[in-house]
Amino acid sequence: MLRRLRWKFIGTAMLAVLIVLTLLVSGINLAYRSISIDGLDHMLDMIAANQGRIPENVPGTAPWGFRMTPETPFETRFFLVRRMAGGEDVAVQTDYIASVSAEDAETYLRQALAAGQTRGFVAQYRFLRVQEADGTVFVFLDSSRQLQAFRTLLLISSLITCAALCLTFFLVWLLSSRVIRPTLRSIESQKRFITDASHEIKTPLTVISSYADVMCMEDEQNEWARGIQKESHRLAQLVADLVLLSRWDEEEPIRETRRFDLSRAIWDTVTPYKHLAEAGGMRFSVQIAEGLQLEGDEGAIQTALSTLLENAVKYSLPDSEIHLTAEKLKRSVSIQVSNACALPEDLELERLFDRFYRADPSRSRDSGGAGVGLSIARAILEAHGGKIAASREAGDRVLFRITLPAA
Repeated sequence: MLRRLRWKFIGTAMLAVLIVLTLLVSGINLAYRSISIDGLDHMLDMIAANQGRIPENVPGTAPWGFRMTPETPFETRFFLVRRMAGGEDVAVQTDYIASVSAEDAETYLRQALAAGQTRGFVAQYRFLRVQEADGTVFVFLDSSRQLQAFRTLLLISSLITCAALCLTFFLVWLLSSRVIRPTLRSIESQKRFITDASHEIKTPLTVISSYADVMCMEDEQNEWARGIQKESHRLAQLVADLVLLSRWDEEEPIRETRRFDLSRAIWDTVTPYKHLAEAGGMRFSVQIAEGLQLEGDEGAIQTALSTLLENAVKYSLPDSEIHLTAEKLKRSVSIQVSNACALPEDLELERLFDRFYRADPSRSRDSGGAGVGLSIARAILEAHGGKIAASREAGDRVLFRITLPAA
């Protein structure tokens, strides 16, 4: 219980930190990319507006604070490709760049035409397409420094994020025991109360039950004595269930584990309930794969499975079918129990595993249930590294699916 609670806290905290850091880093990188592209586009607009030149003095600033400096005309590298109206003649201007030949410029032009955009990227060049009376002009601006800066920022921010996550994980792991300590004390107090109370209740409960049994033997028609006898037995079972549930909520509830034949254990558990269902006019179909193996407490697994089968027999609709399957998956064993029953449409099936929860309180009380059976079953299965879930099927059927790690 403590280990699960601690790791659940760590997982929740790390998920929250991961979401915040991801949003923060993504926002910074997207904002920087937007600012960089906006500055490049502003430069392209100036070059296109000045017939392929960079003006020496430009008043004002571009959006996002882009500023011209005296060095800007000398450090900016660009070239132009003019495509005549006929589409065959091409004029290349590479006066402001040395690394691009006329053939390279025509190659970049074909890529820009294939992109079909007014603005975009071709390799490390940001281009602008301007329509003129005698043709189309493409301005290509060298963006290698901006792209490299963006990649560097992305890499550095990602590394810092990973380092921050590792440091946060270490701190959360270090402090998690202190954070959950009050909750742990509360849980331990509840367990101690249940254990102590059960021992204190057992003696008077045994006396009351004995008196009721004697009264029933002396007077079989005594309704009060029969009522006391029934409720005392029910209370004794509830106390036993609470002690059992408290035990399976411990940090290491399994005292001894051994490898056992799960197929045989399931058959031994199913057989009496199969006869009971058939005696009540229900059909019971069973499909259990041979050779299923499990490492754990065989008796506890049978107890968990008995809870499901008991509920299936108790709450199934008349003349319906109960179906059980057990099969081997890749790395796990799957056990499924399904039956038809009348459950409210608005019932959240996950609540069936809550302690003392009953979908139909009056019916559960009449049948002797206290609402802790499925809680015990879940605790047993989770202690074995498994899980249990409930889902609805067609025709008012409910399916309980157990998954256990295969041995």
